[in-house]
Amino acid sequence: MNPNAVIGRPFPQLNAESKVKGNAAFCDDLWFPKMLYCRILRSPHAHARILEIDTSEAESLPGVKAVITAGDTPRIPFVHVGGPFQDKLPLQDSKVRYVGDEVAAVAALREDIAETALRLIRVKYEVLPAVFDPEEALGEDAPQVHDGKNNALIHIKRDFGNAERALEESDLVLEDVFETQAVSHCNLEPRCSVAMMDEQGVLKIWTSTQSPHYVRKEVSHVLGLPLTNVRVMEIHVGGGFGSRSKVCEDEAITAMLALKTGRPVKIAYSREEEFTATRIRMPFKIWIKQGVTNDGTLTARKMKVIADKGAYAHYGPAVLGYAAGVSCALYRVPNVKYDGYLVYTNKHFAGPFRGFGAPQVTFAIESQIDRLAENLGMDGMALRLKNANQPNETTTNGWRITSCGFSDCIRKAAETSGWAEKKKARAKGNSDQDTLRGIGMACGIHLCGAKIFADGDYSGAIVKVFEDGQVTLYKGNTDMGTWSNTTAAQIVAEEIGIDLDRVRVISMDTETTPTDSGSFASRVLFIHGNAAKKAAAKAKASLLKSAAAVLGETEKDLFIESGAIAVTGNPEKRITIGEAVKQSAEKVCDFISCEYHYDPPSEPLNFQTGYSNISAAYTFTTQVAEVEVDRSTGLVSVQQFVVAQDVGKAINPLAVEGQIEGAVAQGIGYALSEGYHYQDGFVLNANFTDYSMPGIQTLPKDGKLKVILVETDDPEGPFGAKGAGELTLNPTAAAVANAVYDATGIRCNTLPITPEQLAARLEEKAHK
Repeated sequence: MNPNAVIGRPFPQLNAESKVKGNAAFCDDLWFPKMLYCRILRSPHAHARILEIDTSEAESLPGVKAVITAGDTPRIPFVHVGGPFQDKLPLQDSKVRYVGDEVAAVAALREDIAETALRLIRVKYEVLPAVFDPEEALGEDAPQVHDGKNNALIHIKRDFGNAERALEESDLVLEDVFETQAVSHCNLEPRCSVAMMDEQGVLKIWTSTQSPHYVRKEVSHVLGLPLTNVRVMEIHVGGGFGSRSKVCEDEAITAMLALKTGRPVKIAYSREEEFTATRIRMPFKIWIKQGVTNDGTLTARKMKVIADKGAYAHYGPAVLGYAAGVSCALYRVPNVKYDGYLVYTNKHFAGPFRGFGAPQVTFAIESQIDRLAENLGMDGMALRLKNANQPNETTTNGWRITSCGFSDCIRKAAETSGWAEKKKARAKGNSDQDTLRGIGMACGIHLCGAKIFADGDYSGAIVKVFEDGQVTLYKGNTDMGTWSNTTAAQIVAEEIGIDLDRVRVISMDTETTPTDSGSFASRVLFIHGNAAKKAAAKAKASLLKSAAAVLGETEKDLFIESGAIAVTGNPEKRITIGEAVKQSAEKVCDFISCEYHYDPPSEPLNFQTGYSNISAAYTFTTQVAEVEVDRSTGLVSVQQFVVAQDVGKAINPLAVEGQIEGAVAQGIGYALSEGYHYQDGFVLNANFTDYSMPGIQTLPKDGKLKVILVETDDPEGPFGAKGAGELTLNPTAAAVANAVYDATGIRCNTLPITPEQLAARLEEKAHK
């Protein structure tokens, strides 16, 4: 490695010091003179018609400055994915569809006054029959969540090859049913937004969002404002994982109150609201059938999915559609049939969550892959290697694989975990022990950005080089703890040839930064990274052109190093970058400015067939979990976890490893403990006491969470890099479930794998 290189070095996060010292400002830290505090009145019913709302008593309460209902709004629904799926208003006008639905909002001088005002709003409801189970919701006599609409919101069909015939001709066919649960993102920062009108009539919004430019469009849409009259401002974001991706209820409501009062308005959700009124991971019920030949070649995969969407469409069609893509693309399977049903119920509604539908179907696929291997008398690693995606291949649904370290991931994860030795030792059995030990493997695939949204998959970057030699990168997406500002700065520094401390990053201000679809789909490093790299390359070319004129040399004979532009072979002949800016004919005032918009060489999703190359690169992972199961209690503890992941090129190894470790923690919670408990639409565990999110004590200790970065240098990625943040979570639950089976001989097809569930099955097995 070049000792002066910036790429590939584990630099700390740019804003780490401000966060550690407590100086970083998050949304709830904001305060403005005359600021009002907002609270939202939410439905106490899972399904009811709104007959009458009386706000007079609340409006007369001292300290209350405004009360709004749907009648005070334009009644324009959010766009989300558009088309027939625009079914959610900021405030409901005629009907509520889940416990927590927004009915009215208050702005008051203090939060406690706003809370009191909510209790003074009188709403007369006609309670309606509700439906909570998606299979029941498909029945002819089921209550209609949306009047005049079938509860089957969408049916996604994918049919490649001839799965039915291939299954008939297979040497071995297995069929199973799997169920996954609703889980919360559990961001440590609850949702918060502040809205205010400035003296020029521009609505300014500070919000903890993953998609500032999208929030700008949605708020301008539902309020009927010109796009140029809405500005979303930069603020630190306390975690996202998809929960802050294209969600705008609080932004729209605070904006409406700011317009009505002419004063700044803030809302900060309670933890209970986070659990009950923000998006969740969508529960799936999955029927899967796969066929193989006797030598372990996968021949066909057939899947049916019923997904519990909850009360509103939001991004459900995209999530279910991406799950279909993963179902077709994980491993080389020539024949695939997928039927996905997205179903309305009277529960709070699901949306994007790290993995975007992939963890659900990967759990089913990878659990059954293990069963296929066992029935064939093959090692699970060998079966996966035989069918692993390879470089320069096209999947059955049209995903064109370029760089691909899948096979290397399988081999390295197996080697690091001691797979062969432990499987051999396990074959001798541990049935007489109080603590049962097992090992399991699972794999996953993911994309790096996707052209599955109507507004594209774009990113822009502006790089300005100033007369003092400093560089500023302007980017329109959010750093929500993913280190995207740091890695983008590294890309710019490397491309120009300067030290990292010379680069400053300004992000997510829609007035000053170029457009970007947002921080999701593992797209920011890959797509924005390319935009930043190419904008930096333009800036570098301008600097070299200016320096060549000053030094009397040709541009090709110059190089940039440590803030100076020097002559190759005569490095003493040089000028500073700042001097090159001063002498540049291309400078504006005291800086050179270069902009680039990157549009990846991928294809828009064909919604009818599902056949298209929706991403410019794909990533792969293999995970090996080693667990202990307490025979008497059924408690599962993860003793060792190994991840080998194809990252293309690690721009910042420290950042990549942190993302992978965090995803493993989320995946272990998904596998073993997390899940919502409902009663008639009410969430019973809407707090961190009753919701079993894993803590540090749950993770493998003493360095036994091991991360292996497999570098494949993607031809399209910036400096060869690919996305890494989402993929890791996709197969974690399957790896844990496969390890539990290896330990106990019990297949767990329903998540989470709770101690109570497992202890009962161990007891039942012991008495057979």
